[in-house]
Amino acid sequence: MEHAVRRSVVEKTTPGATIEARYGAMVRHIEGTRELAEMVAVWLDLGPDEIRVVRYAAVLHDIGKSRVPDSILHKPVGLSEPEWSIVRRHPEMGAKLLSGIAGFERVCAAVAAHHERFDGQGYPAGLVGPDIPIEARLISVADAYDAMTNDRPYRRALSHGRAMEQLDWGAGSQFDPAVVAATIAVLCGNGGGYAAVARSHPRR
Repeated sequence: MEHAVRRSVVEKTTPGATIEARYGAMVRHIEGTRELAEMVAVWLDLGPDEIRVVRYAAVLHDIGKSRVPDSILHKPVGLSEPEWSIVRRHPEMGAKLLSGIAGFERVCAAVAAHHERFDGQGYPAGLVGPDIPIEARLISVADAYDAMTNDRPYRRALSHGRAMEQLDWGAGSQFDPAVVAATIAVLCGNGGGYAAVARSHPRR
């Protein structure tokens, strides 16, 4: 599973999956990522503008995958390196799709950077640590947690505890350690999962 943490999980479905199953999973992933990222933003006492950026960028973080061919995106087996190179372009493609929306400059930056790594080994720009927008650092952790704790065609979901171990393992390399610590604090707020915590952290 360490490999799955190092390389962000790509949404995939079996070729015979129904449209409802395919896009239902996508919607659940988007909502799970948004919910957790927004709660962590509140936990970290970010300002209203930053929380707004987190909210929109979390919902739109994978919009660039709409430009990735289905034959790659929904491939039920491992991707080749040329296929991975196409998938790794989705943050840039997503930011480009959103670039014409007035007032979305910071949302675009967060979408573009949500696969950057704290140690500078991410993509597309190889940003390091605080050079990565805080909103992107939050989304990166929330995205990974939600992906790890939900079934995929190629693996079973990890437990809540095991997923938190993986986040902790990636702190300082893939993830911002402060964001990991805040995420774990939020996730531990109700002993497992985060739905109940959301109700105790209303939006600003």
